[in-house]
Amino acid sequence: MLFNLSDGIFASLFYFITTTHGVHVVVGLIFLGISLVLFNLYAFDGVSSKPLMLECSAIYWHFVDIVWLFVWSYIYPDKHIVL
Repeated sequence: MLFNLSDGIFASLFYFITTTHGVHVVVGLIFLGISLVLFNLYAFDGVSSKPLMLECSAIYWHFVDIVWLFVWSYIYPDKHIVL
């Protein structure tokens, strides 16, 4: 299946947004993987020494989730369905 930019704005935006989201998901998975490896390599004593990288990666992952909810709600629902 070949895709050209002349196929329409909807298809162009769909593939662009979906690819962009996919790249962010891969980056988030790498970020979480590194955080979990570092978390398991070092012993932490309680909540006071909670690693910052693990917290930042969790916040990033939730950001990707929230953005995907907006993307999904804009692209996927049929505009002819009235709820």
